[in-house]
Amino acid sequence: MVSYLDNTFDINLTLLGTLPTIIILLILIMLYIVTTLFVQHLKYVGQAVLIECSILITLVFYLLLTHATTDIQIFNYSRLIYLSYNLLAVVIVGATSWMTKKKTILPFAVFAVISTVIITLIFMNDTWFITRGVQYGSTPTAVKGPYFFIFQLYSILLALYVLVDFIILYFRNKPMFKEIWLLYGAILLYCIHTTYLSYLIMKYPYSNPNLYMSTLLFAILKTIYTFKMIKETIVMRESYYQAYLYDDLTKVYSRNYALESLNNLLNAVHLKDHYLAIVDMDHFKAINDNHGHHKGDFVLKNFGEILKKQPSHSTLSGRLGGDEFVIIFKSVTKEKVRKNLESILKDYNDMIVNMGIQMDKVRTGLSIGYVELHEGMEAKDVLSMADSAMYQAKNNGKNTIVFHIEDGIRHDIIA
Repeated sequence: MVSYLDNTFDINLTLLGTLPTIIILLILIMLYIVTTLFVQHLKYVGQAVLIECSILITLVFYLLLTHATTDIQIFNYSRLIYLSYNLLAVVIVGATSWMTKKKTILPFAVFAVISTVIITLIFMNDTWFITRGVQYGSTPTAVKGPYFFIFQLYSILLALYVLVDFIILYFRNKPMFKEIWLLYGAILLYCIHTTYLSYLIMKYPYSNPNLYMSTLLFAILKTIYTFKMIKETIVMRESYYQAYLYDDLTKVYSRNYALESLNNLLNAVHLKDHYLAIVDMDHFKAINDNHGHHKGDFVLKNFGEILKKQPSHSTLSGRLGGDEFVIIFKSVTKEKVRKNLESILKDYNDMIVNMGIQMDKVRTGLSIGYVELHEGMEAKDVLSMADSAMYQAKNNGKNTIVFHIEDGIRHDIIA
């Protein structure tokens, strides 16, 4: 085994290279944190920043230990930390690739897996990748073997693939390119770095400042890439969830979420004092025809505000589509439901008057049908019964509330 030629010189060289590198690293991290201040959902990105910072600090300590000590026990601990860091990177990349469904990330994920396997073989003293006569106390990057060219070739091919894909995307879809250029750039730089690192490993069998700086460069690029992926994933998932949860115009719950809530409610073990109402605007088309669609949208938006004034702990309001809405009342007596519906009807009529919407031959208002929920009911049956009561309200002259009972439809209120 070959020992250090000059252990003191190696320590001094490492520490001299470490301080400016750490300063640059911290500056880059701080710049990225500042940019996240302008990103929505900062708390999630902030958590990601803390996690990545802790990982990078661990990596820096690893580099200090492996370059500045010959204690084999400390070195074994530090290389285990480095392997854990790579495994964590694989998990993060794989998870974000799966969640975002971006096929362009798959080559990078596959490459990360292969890299981790090779690093594992190196740490297990596999003779395919370890050069005989090189002491571990020098640096874990002082490795090469008869089959190491496969690792080099793979990194070169991946770098070429990303570069070609990078160029094709630029010319085919420039708007999309502007959105993800940083992501592609990080992947491309990572591939170039790996290719360069493979060359240095083959050329220098012992500890070298270039290898040390290159490893920290890899850490910086991987951190930027991870931040980018975490931020994109969080924002994308949050936007999808918001689109699923709320109606874009009225800001009440969406049809899908309202129906999902109804199904969950009907599957409850004890179902008592729960009601569902369907609300339909009378002559809403006439409002659009006489006053314009912008006025119709304004009416829908303001009606959404009326519905949102209902107690959130006992009421769930959603838009079924067009000018039709659904309201679910939970653990509320029938008398309270009736009063709430009367209040909604009155507030809507007052809103129409205050907006100055006047109709010559038709009467605006709300037709409302509601039904009590019981165990064993199906969602489609509940909606059908409430819908029947709502149409009965329209047949009774509109601007009316009707309650549906099992033996028939009973006219409850005429406003």
